[in-house]
Amino acid sequence: MMTIMKSMTFVNEHDKLKRYVLVSKFMNSLFRTRWQEIIYLSALSIVLSGLHALFFGGFWSLLWVLLIGSSILTLTTVRLSNACVYSRITKHISMIILDLQVYHNKDYVNNKSDISSRFQEEFIQALENAHKCGFRKIKMTTHAWLYHQVCLNERINSLYDVKVREAGTCRIPMEVLILASQSSVETSPSFLLKEALRTRKQYKIKLIRKRK
Repeated sequence: MMTIMKSMTFVNEHDKLKRYVLVSKFMNSLFRTRWQEIIYLSALSIVLSGLHALFFGGFWSLLWVLLIGSSILTLTTVRLSNACVYSRITKHISMIILDLQVYHNKDYVNNKSDISSRFQEEFIQALENAHKCGFRKIKMTTHAWLYHQVCLNERINSLYDVKVREAGTCRIPMEVLILASQSSVETSPSFLLKEALRTRKQYKIKLIRKRK
């Protein structure tokens, strides 16, 4: 009986984890490249215009406004590293990974520190590239690990003044699971689900470029 219960628990956890993984991969894929972003935002504009037209009319007028807005958002989004993109309009940096294979080549459970180190380096490189591009302000809402391992890193502190305030707690299932390979999902669902749903401290951070 206990064996059957454990087996059912494993299956339930595995199914739940697979749903999280699919969502995380889908969300990441929408903005990986400029073309993917254009396709997604254009499709969203058509859907929203169609829904608006059902109740209020004016399909084409709204569509053109949304398409122009989408084009501006796309053209003002800059990729800073394999792991990050930056919006010139909102000033926010976001985790959108271009090449997932560099993370999926390693098992998340047994090589978590290696994966964390690579992600840390790619995020630091993104902020250094933002500095080279002359971006004066960078905003992000993030968790304790990234704040301590990236924002408080000496390389970043030499370039930016860091302003931070606590913003409660959060869970980051998509950010965790996008880094896990399919083999890790298959063999360690309990561990990954626990990592993904763990409550973490959340911070709102603003980086201000230091004056020379």
